[in-house]
Amino acid sequence: MNAQIMARELLEKLGMQTSMDSVGNLIGVREGTDPQLAPVAVGSHLDTVPEGGNFDGVLGVASAIEVMRAFDDDRVNTKRSLQVICFACEEGSRFGVGCIGSKFMVGELSPDDAEKIRDLNGLTLPQCITKIGLPGRPVTVRGKGDFSAYVELHIEQGPVLETLGKTIGIVTGIAAPTRLLVQVKGMTGHVGTVPMKTRKDALVAAADIITGVESIVRRTDDNGVGTVSRIDMKPNTVTAIPGSVNLWIDLRYLNENGRTACIAEIKRLVADVVSKRQLEIDLTVLTNERATSLSPRVIETITQATNALGYASIEMASGAMHDAAHMARITDVGMIFVPCKNGVSHAPEESADPRHFEDGVNVLYKTLMALAA
Repeated sequence: MNAQIMARELLEKLGMQTSMDSVGNLIGVREGTDPQLAPVAVGSHLDTVPEGGNFDGVLGVASAIEVMRAFDDDRVNTKRSLQVICFACEEGSRFGVGCIGSKFMVGELSPDDAEKIRDLNGLTLPQCITKIGLPGRPVTVRGKGDFSAYVELHIEQGPVLETLGKTIGIVTGIAAPTRLLVQVKGMTGHVGTVPMKTRKDALVAAADIITGVESIVRRTDDNGVGTVSRIDMKPNTVTAIPGSVNLWIDLRYLNENGRTACIAEIKRLVADVVSKRQLEIDLTVLTNERATSLSPRVIETITQATNALGYASIEMASGAMHDAAHMARITDVGMIFVPCKNGVSHAPEESADPRHFEDGVNVLYKTLMALAA
């Protein structure tokens, strides 16, 4: 069964009104005693990456539904309405653009942008949307004041909580990705006949850049991370010198000065490799999003809930992008992290202790109770 359909059925079994907006975000509403007040939103996403795990995003949606069920069991009536949101296309795997659902919701992407977004088969986003029975022109936009707050529960996707023996991570900020495309253009030839001194091996030049990026990131900011996450090489055969290599570089910084310094140094690195190897290299900045600070009000609410439950916690930043970062453009946002085994995520081995899920749900329960009261 499609995950969105399953989530919708679970929400409707709880008596919640459900709808799907024009970009495919699923929304369930639990009415408050004063529906005129701006609602509190909670949720995450249900899509995953190829060869991904079972908890990234899904935990946040399942936990939000579980809290709604627990409110019913405990006969909790909140003053503000609660909205459970299952965001569409948080991962960029299909379209090459991440957080599509939340970006449309807050107006970062427009209907005209939708026509430019294509999947791996060349279908535009509107064409894909019509396949699920929605209008082909996404116009979903919420503004400031439409929500009182947004909260998202998520596995950490890293090793910090497990290493420190903490139960809850209280997220203070979200690092945004800068993605660079480096296109190295050398000259192919037979591996047995072209003399070493005349070669223009694109892969060797790419290797200089890969090791250089690691060195640059290590020295520009202790909290910054950088990864050469994808390589395409042509020709990719054992008997030919690589003639062209494309590198995708992903940088994550909370400190804008560190990010700026890193990009500048990578550009200098590329210029040095061009001079040293005597070949052509093009560098393109694909995305350069800004880091997001989360709401002190919601952070304090999560902290109070965590302390009341007696859980060991730590304030921390998220190196991974989340829909929460985009929701922060229009409302107060907070995130709750729980540990994942060995810090592994975006992989089939992604796992976590169910007791930590329960702890996270307990914190979410108290947080939503306070924000919606």
